[in-house]
Amino acid sequence: MTRPEIAIACVAPLTERLDQDALKTTLQAVLSDQSAGGLVTLILTDDTTLRRLNRDFRGIDAPTDVISFDLKDPVHPAGREIGEIYISLDRARVQARGAHRPLQEEITHLAVHGVLHLLGYTHNTHAAYASMQRQEVRYLARVNR
Repeated sequence: MTRPEIAIACVAPLTERLDQDALKTTLQAVLSDQSAGGLVTLILTDDTTLRRLNRDFRGIDAPTDVISFDLKDPVHPAGREIGEIYISLDRARVQARGAHRPLQEEITHLAVHGVLHLLGYTHNTHAAYASMQRQEVRYLARVNR
């Protein structure tokens, strides 16, 4: 298994402090725990970009907080790429304020959610939602100790 690797690209203005090392460590722990190795790229961007991606790839013409793209190639399964996760900093800020938590926690939550999608978790049924939520709670509890 390839070692989990996280790359972070911030393509929208980020005036707040973001501990990228802590974020990378959390996501690497999720991947390792799920026996997944390879590269996940996290792109921190804005509502405009997420709305365009949501419209173009999901047929939903509205912004969203996080969207994941599985880049694993079934023809070449030993490839390095796992996927990309796009997070809207605009949505993350609004949600963090609404939940009365720091932006770092909100971005971490959204990133864990995105990684779980890359690992095959969904929330399109009640049972799938409950399973994914249990995983999120488990991984986020490790961060918030």
